[in-house]
Amino acid sequence: APGSKWMLPWPARLYFWGAHGIFAEVIFTGIWEYVVSGGPTLMGTSSMWSFPIYSAGTLLLAEPLCDAMIALKIPLFLRCCFYVLCVYSWELTLGTIMRYFGVCSWDYTDFDYDFYGLITMEYAPIWFCAGLLFEYIYHYMKELEYSPAWRKYAQPSRSRSNHIVYLMMNKVISLEETTTSTTTVESHKSEKNTASKNRLSF
Repeated sequence: APGSKWMLPWPARLYFWGAHGIFAEVIFTGIWEYVVSGGPTLMGTSSMWSFPIYSAGTLLLAEPLCDAMIALKIPLFLRCCFYVLCVYSWELTLGTIMRYFGVCSWDYTDFDYDFYGLITMEYAPIWFCAGLLFEYIYHYMKELEYSPAWRKYAQPSRSRSNHIVYLMMNKVISLEETTTSTTTVESHKSEKNTASKNRLSF
C-alpha cells in the first residue's frame, strides 16, 4: 500500500490485533451470556489461545486481503462477505489441528447449523460485523501515514529500533573522534614542551 513504510511495525500490529481480538471476544461473550441466561454479571470469557489466533489471522490474512481487494475495487459488502469465508476457513483449519491436540477453545455443537462443532452458520452476521470493524480500525491505523507527529516518530529511512542504533553509533563515532582529537592535541603539546626543553638545555 502507498506509504506503508509509515505503518506501525509488524510486532506492534501483532500485539494490537491479538489484544483487540481477546477484548472483543470478552465483550461479545459477556453480552451473549446476558442474552441467553439473563445474568446481570456480564461475565465474558476468552482463551490464551485466542491471542495468536486473532493476531496471526489478522496480520497474515486479513490485512493483505483487505489491501488486495481494495486495489481491485471490490465493494465493501463483498469484502465483508469474503472475510466471513476466511474466518470460517481459519476456524475450521486451526480448530481441526487444535482439537487433535486437545486444546481447541471453542465448540459450536449446541448450535443448529454447525459443522463438526468448529464453525456455525449462526455466526455469519457476527463475523460480517467483525469484518466491518476490522476495516474501520485498519483504515484508521493507515491514516497514521498522514500524521506529521507519527512520521517524525517513524523515521522514513529506517525503523525506530534501527534509528536508535544509528544514533548510538553516531555517539560512539563522535566520542572516538573527540578522543582522537584530544589525544592529537595533547601529543602536539607534549612535542612542543619537549622541543622547548631541548632548546633551553642548549
